[in-house]
Amino acid sequence: MIKKLLSVMVCCVVFYTAKSQITKGNWMVGGNASFSSANNANYTQTNILIQPSIGYFIVDNFSLGIKPSYDYLKFTVTGGTSSPLNSFSIGPFLRYYFLQSTRDFNLFSEVNYLFGSSKSGSNISVNSNTFSFLAGPVIYFNNSVGLELTIGYSTVKEVYSGAASTNTLRVGVGFQIHLTK
Repeated sequence: MIKKLLSVMVCCVVFYTAKSQITKGNWMVGGNASFSSANNANYTQTNILIQPSIGYFIVDNFSLGIKPSYDYLKFTVTGGTSSPLNSFSIGPFLRYYFLQSTRDFNLFSEVNYLFGSSKSGSNISVNSNTFSFLAGPVIYFNNSVGLELTIGYSTVKEVYSGAASTNTLRVGVGFQIHLTK
């Protein structure tokens, strides 16, 4: 019984004293993953996106960083063939936290731009430009690790293809680790 009570007390202290390290001069590393799916009478589309990131807080609550990205897309025509697409991208991001760093949760928004290259199963390669916006809450487990829940919007335009932009609404989850000086 004492061990259980002590464990509960330690957890309460950790969550009560959890704070983010979103002050000038600190680093953050982490990333997120998201899933989207679309269906209509003509096709089914499944998309998995994995984006690690590293950033530096240039001022309190505001970070600048770089984000590589891997995107897997499977497009299946109804009653027909499927075509997988693998994309690799990289680009800068800007992130802003809205609440004070002394809170055990925070709200943030992020914009990013990625330049990438995609290769289909038929070995056709296409370059693309992606602009994304995402936002959501982050819940800190301690003063260094936070769990992010995100909702975002992205638009992808293929370079030199003349194709229309692809617009996607995404939900995701991620972790960020804030490193102090």
